Amino acid sequence: MAKIDLSRTIKPGMWVFPAYITPVVREWTRRELHGFRSNLLMLIEHTGTHVDSPAHFIEEGSFIDEVSLDRFCGRAIILDLHHLVVNNKALTVDEIEKSILKTKVAVDEAIILLRTGWEDKWSSEDYQRNPGLSKEAAEYIVRCKVKAVGIDAPSIDPGDSKDFPAHVTLLKGGIVIYENLKNLGSVGEAEFTFVGLPLRIEKGSASPVRAIAMVK
Repeated sequence: MAKIDLSRTIKPGMWVFPAYITPVVREWTRRELHGFRSNLLMLIEHTGTHVDSPAHFIEEGSFIDEVSLDRFCGRAIILDLHHLVVNNKALTVDEIEKSILKTKVAVDEAIILLRTGWEDKWSSEDYQRNPGLSKEAAEYIVRCKVKAVGIDAPSIDPGDSKDFPAHVTLLKGGIVIYENLKNLGSVGEAEFTFVGLPLRIEKGSASPVRAIAMVK
């Protein structure tokens, strides 16, 4: 079974959401001095490829250490939407529904990953003008009873969204959200196994993950 890395490398100077600090990765002990190597890390939970817990937006929502592990791994499909997207595109219910039907795979209890191709704009000025789900499309996905949703862009909401309606809708429905994924175009399978386990951060609103696709 092949394993495809869907994760961004965490390093100083990498792109982060404007409200956040760029990560610090600093040498803490040296092998030649202390006999072993270690680094000090300082970063926001939402750095790089990460998963949002309901507590990120929902007052009584579960924190990342309270979410069932089952939400972070399992059967997954990719919805290929890259031919539809433009700056700040709000993907519609019709577009999502047609893409699901095209896969010919059942989505209930699955993990849905949205391939928009926006990963190619990583670190550019356009990266935050990303496509995302309309509120109605997010509501439709909640009705589909999926476990998680991911996107190869900085946010599940369109870049010009003001109130983050897709975040609120999905997280209120108990659906965790993966952002800043990459390499979705390399998976090549209609159905595969996804793993994106978070760190067990007490009262965490999110966590960086090492997301992988496991394909036959």
